[in-house]
Parts: sequence; C-alpha cells; structure tokens
Amino acid sequence: MKRVRVFLSAALLTLPIAGLARAPGYSAPGADDAALRFSWRMTVPATEDCRPRSQEELESLPVHMRSPEVCTRDESDFMIVLAVDGSVADTLHLVRGGFKGDRPLIVLEERNLEPGRHSIQLQLIRAAANGSTILAALDTTLLLGPGDVGLVTLDADAGRLHARTPYRP
Repeated sequence: MKRVRVFLSAALLTLPIAGLARAPGYSAPGADDAALRFSWRMTVPATEDCRPRSQEELESLPVHMRSPEVCTRDESDFMIVLAVDGSVADTLHLVRGGFKGDRPLIVLEERNLEPGRHSIQLQLIRAAANGSTILAALDTTLLLGPGDVGLVTLDADAGRLHARTPYRP
C-alpha cells in the first residue's frame, strides 16, 4: 500500500511538469534568427629580440636576476574585421591566452543575423609596431535560414578562412 501511495504522489508531482513542457506558444528569444559563428585555434609563434647583457649590467643586478640575455617580445595585436552586407566594418580585438600572451589564439565568437542571403567580408589581421599584416581573408555569400548557423573556420596551414552553411536535403 505504501508503494502505491509513493507512486501516485510521484505521478501527481510529475504531471504538471510534463504539461508545462508541452505548453504551446513559447519559443526561445532569438530562435528565428540565424547566426554566424567563428571558431578556430591558431598557434602564433612569438618573436623575441634578444641581446647579451654587458658585464656592468650583470653586476648591477641582484644575483637571482642575472640572466645572460635581455629579451623583448614582439607585442602584436590580433583582430577580426567583419563587414556584413556592405555595412560599416566591425572590429573584434582578440587576446592570446597565457599570462605572457604566448599561448595559442582561440577564437569563439558568434554574431546574430536576420535569416536570408548575406555578403560576408572578413579579415584576420596581425597588427605590430612595424605595420599590419592580413593573415587570412574571406569574401563570400551565405544563405542562412531561421535557426541556421554558418560556421567560419581557419585552415592555419593554408592561411585560408572557410565558411560552411547547414546542410539542407
């Protein structure tokens, strides 16, 4: 008898939850939007300019700080410049991982778009003190439906960006 009561009380508690799960008329905010997602990992070699310390420099430093060389790192900035449908370009500044900024560059970004055909111009740029360099570029047209996600990835070996749209049979 006790098992029957436990079963009935569990069923009575579960029924409202099941009913609310099937409630009509609810859709998540932005469910009808399309999205353009950027996702890649890129190893960027750090460049350093090293010079040997003079004997006077070494003697002026405490013993535990006497390294034979002084190295300065190239402080490069990375950014994505994105223009959708000929609009004003949006610049996204990227930050490399690690305390010293010497870890791989990981890009995980998403932009919501209206469903339809979109012209995408994208550039991955490395900006250094001596000028900027375009590492990869993409100029394409994507057709995205409601709820679709277009994916932009990087083939770092070839230095090319690729765009993929969802498969529709």
